[in-house]
Amino acid sequence: FDSESLSLKVLDISDINNPREIGCYILPVQDAELFVYGNFLYLGFNDGFMVFDISNPEKPKKISECAVDGIAMDIKFEDNKAFVASGSEFIVFNVRNPAIPECIYSVPLYCQSLCLEKNIAYVLDSRETMSIFDITNPNIPFKAGSYSITGAIYRIFAKRKYAYTARESEGIRVIEVKNPQKPEEICRMEIPGIADFFILDNLMFTYGNAGISVIDIRSPRLPREIGGYGCKNMSAPNRNRWEDIFASGNYVFLSKERDGIYVFRGAFPPMVDIRMKKRKKMLTAALDFVCEGLPEGTGRTASDVAATELLNSKRLRI
Repeated sequence: FDSESLSLKVLDISDINNPREIGCYILPVQDAELFVYGNFLYLGFNDGFMVFDISNPEKPKKISECAVDGIAMDIKFEDNKAFVASGSEFIVFNVRNPAIPECIYSVPLYCQSLCLEKNIAYVLDSRETMSIFDITNPNIPFKAGSYSITGAIYRIFAKRKYAYTARESEGIRVIEVKNPQKPEEICRMEIPGIADFFILDNLMFTYGNAGISVIDIRSPRLPREIGGYGCKNMSAPNRNRWEDIFASGNYVFLSKERDGIYVFRGAFPPMVDIRMKKRKKMLTAALDFVCEGLPEGTGRTASDVAATELLNSKRLRI
């Protein structure tokens, strides 16, 4: 999403060194969050979300729009269901037919971010609480537990019954949720000025004052930084602006509201299970700068990036 031209843009990244714009759709919104599910793009904005058919990336086609109470700040998908954090509600939509999203469940909740893992939805709310919902039956989710987290939190990921949350003044917290009724914090990672983070397989990518860090999280109790890229050539993180990090394959994408998009290539090691090895090998993950900014003529303001199965599709939506 380019908040300078207020448009959805599609870039061809088959030549990663020279991204090329191939599609554009002018939008009547000033801020947006992007989420991809199959051949459809869900664009969250104030008061709802829009759905675009992107099967032809050169011509994104809007097929529906759905109103919600608040801002569609986060959307996750599972089995043709869309789970929405709207700022004032936690909502579940049936999106088997994306042209006619159907609300099947909602509950008042000041939620701003969520993630899904094995029939569990982890929902962060603005009242410093992580709520844990059992979504085995998405038509009737029920609250299985909660955990109070002091301070504003704005992002959550879950992997193997561990939840990872980010707070700018503290960094990353790791919470064990094997028993949803008794979540337990087991670790904290200090990452000064953290603006965003992303988890891919057994790697966590963070963006903070020191730049991009790559962290091995195979052992959630003992996460270990194994590489990264300093930010000396980039402006410092600013939580008052849109800044998102995303990883796919061996590439890391960083969108910065005033600078555009940075692309990095990493030689990431295979993330084998350390329990299967008698000796732990030291792993490293160095990032190399690939390119900066958007193609000429597109502006340089990237508010959000979505790229599901990026290396297969060779398409990047911004």
